[in-house]
Amino acid sequence: MNSKHQNIVKLYDYFLDGNEFYLIMENCKEKTLEHYLQMHKGVLPEPRALDIMKNIMDGYKFLYDNKIIHRDLKPSNILMSNGVAKISDFGLARKVADTETPSELSICGTPLYMAPEILMKNFYCCKFLC
Repeated sequence: MNSKHQNIVKLYDYFLDGNEFYLIMENCKEKTLEHYLQMHKGVLPEPRALDIMKNIMDGYKFLYDNKIIHRDLKPSNILMSNGVAKISDFGLARKVADTETPSELSICGTPLYMAPEILMKNFYCCKFLC
């Protein structure tokens, strides 16, 4: 995932060295949104919280417009750089084909951050199989 959007972490290059895969990415010195929230004891002034949410939603809209689903969006996958929130960690992301329906997509991600609809679908599938 290499994007030209200010709210997506930039991937500059990648290479394989033996069995190791390396990603050369933008340096985000302020760590993750999770860490940022912990530093502020989970309380941010409303204008700052709105600014961060706008950054995330702008990045998410870019992904949506390009038919990319992240599938693991959570505070630890949002990096902060010069006060700007940037979506990162595209390990579970995938491009969605025009012909795919939501029921054809595999379920993955971090359960605590999944949409309730996905959790319920997974719960009913597991219940049916048991």
